[in-house]
Amino acid sequence: MIDVGKQQAARRGIGNVTWLAGRAKDLKLARGSVDFITIGEAFHRLDQGMIVRMALSWLKPGGCLATLGTDGILDGREPWQRTTAEIAERWKRRAFPSGWAQGLPGADIGPEAGGRVLRRAGLVDVESRSFTEPLDSSFEEIVGYLRSTPTCSEKGLRADFATFQAELQAALVAEESQVRFHGELSAGHTIGRKPK
Repeated sequence: MIDVGKQQAARRGIGNVTWLAGRAKDLKLARGSVDFITIGEAFHRLDQGMIVRMALSWLKPGGCLATLGTDGILDGREPWQRTTAEIAERWKRRAFPSGWAQGLPGADIGPEAGGRVLRRAGLVDVESRSFTEPLDSSFEEIVGYLRSTPTCSEKGLRADFATFQAELQAALVAEESQVRFHGELSAGHTIGRKPK
């Protein structure tokens, strides 16, 4: 995603962005040196309090912290999305019979969780926005998305991944006559500002 971000910034003529990837606890930034920090998708799996405290120390007064996320294709309402979710859930239970962690103990999850965490940390002007975008995916893009998840990836399913992929393809081809799969993707963000 860093490469995609760099490409998009270059396309738009944006040159004042420093791109970093890594674990927050390993990051060495000067206090009050950052204008904007984003956390994508995994905020519920992080030590939220620690991460927000670190972010606040790095942010300049008036700087912003945003958490970003999507509901993903497994939460969609289209028949192909429901079929994909059912198959993924069955394979996830098989690969993780004891269950899959939904977040760290004490993590604030659920609706408006990001806003609650940011407000508790002292950020102001906290607001959340959501939107939907049309989804137009090939089977390869659906599998690519599933590969990016911890539970339906090749690492998560190990030797069973090829069988999972074949079962999914057989189910979707039987269900859909088209090559493209359509629906909507719900996404959103919560953003807060460090007081000046």
